Amino acid sequence: MKKEKYIIQRKNKKSTTFRVVISYRGKTINFGSFNSKDYPTPGIALEAAKSKRDEVLRDIKQNTFIEHELTVDEAYQKTKELLIPNVNTQKRHDALYYPLIPVEMRHRSIKDITAAEIQQTINNYAANHTAGQTKSAMTIWRQIYKVCLLMEMPIADRSRMVVATKSKIPVRNRKKHCTPAELETFIEALANYGRDRKLTEDIIYALRIMQFLGLRPQEVFALCREDIDLENRLIHVQHSIGSDSDSRRKLIVTKTPWSVRTLPIPDGLFPILEELLARRDSMPLLVDRDGLPYLIDDIDMLLWSVSKKTGIKITLYMLRHNFATMMVQKDLKATQNMMGHDSAVMTMRYVKETSLNDMKKLLDPE
Repeated sequence: MKKEKYIIQRKNKKSTTFRVVISYRGKTINFGSFNSKDYPTPGIALEAAKSKRDEVLRDIKQNTFIEHELTVDEAYQKTKELLIPNVNTQKRHDALYYPLIPVEMRHRSIKDITAAEIQQTINNYAANHTAGQTKSAMTIWRQIYKVCLLMEMPIADRSRMVVATKSKIPVRNRKKHCTPAELETFIEALANYGRDRKLTEDIIYALRIMQFLGLRPQEVFALCREDIDLENRLIHVQHSIGSDSDSRRKLIVTKTPWSVRTLPIPDGLFPILEELLARRDSMPLLVDRDGLPYLIDDIDMLLWSVSKKTGIKITLYMLRHNFATMMVQKDLKATQNMMGHDSAVMTMRYVKETSLNDMKKLLDPE
């Protein structure tokens, strides 16, 4: 059998093996072995080796050769190393990645994945997930290709070829607001719920602060003693509760530059803050038993339990929605600033939709 360049033949009594060996940047790289036992004839095994050799030589010539072909899964794991998402973000991305990308695709080379295959994963995901979830899932593919770019891998970003698929899951109108009476009934039930008095008291303090000022939950639980200026009746919002690559519970910078703000303390909130400062001396003021900031997910779960018991659904963010709806009727720009938003459009997303009765009043004023 004729010898081929870059193909090493090894014979024994039972078979012939053809190894593709090519030097690249001073290194000798083995591009695979093709054993005649795995093919109908030795000649076909050789043809397979020649095809692999020609493919590698073509990629080297066109400067598209990838020395180490990352699998999809390896590229995804690299996102955690190179893009350094925090712990919470990693958790969210994992919850998207594993249902989105089939197991067999995760173990294939990222180089071999086609745009059509990526589109199919999005289409399949959209079949039983909401439009928002599907949009988030698309970011997983974008991050995978971003890693390839950072590693200077010469492959096209096929995630840019993918289009959003319309979800088949109908959008549910979730309750985003509560009435003052519902809030008071809920707080009364919360005060008598469970055995951890400190926990329920801290949540009630947080609910009251959000009721009067519309802070984000992460901002309320990050308030420190120096942030509350009773003498000048001001609250300085400077921190948030969040995570980094190591911890899910720590003080971090605020969500956006616009989130750093100073707010006046309303008369109704003043005695509540006085009581809070007198009873809590930790840093921040509202912390768990272990001295670390509360995990917002745990707070949400407790509120869900109380909601189930009372039949009144209350979430932390409802108080922020209530605040926006109340204040925007007075001054949209001021509400935007108090909410810590960079645009009035974002603020209006928090405002309660106009009811049919209110529309009638606007059209036919008495």
